[in-house]
Amino acid sequence: QPKKMGSNFGFLAPKSDSSRDLLAHRQKIIQKYALAATSWAKTKKLLVLKVDLGNEERTIVSGIAESYDSDQVIGKKVSVLTNLKPRAIRGVESQGMLLMAEDKDGRLIFISPEDENTPSGLAIR
Repeated sequence: QPKKMGSNFGFLAPKSDSSRDLLAHRQKIIQKYALAATSWAKTKKLLVLKVDLGNEERTIVSGIAESYDSDQVIGKKVSVLTNLKPRAIRGVESQGMLLMAEDKDGRLIFISPEDENTPSGLAIR
């Protein structure tokens, strides 16, 4: 059963304690640049990114290695969900979540409002 959130926007969010439920709490999304990216030897799917958030640097573990090489990520503007609890992923503490969109062909693309080539209506994942 949805409950009304205490915000001026008045949106409804389902009752949930799950960190996967992005509507259950106000989320803080920051767009900044990836300073470094390395593949993780324990898996083919993960990249470990070092992201500059302006006032701090954070490590983000993201499952984008099947779509991007580490060299393609360095210097890219990335969208990071920053107010999640840190979580160990394959032995590395991830201090946020990288937000990506998926195009109609299933390819992951970086979310950037300034990029005029990004199609509208893409689902964020």
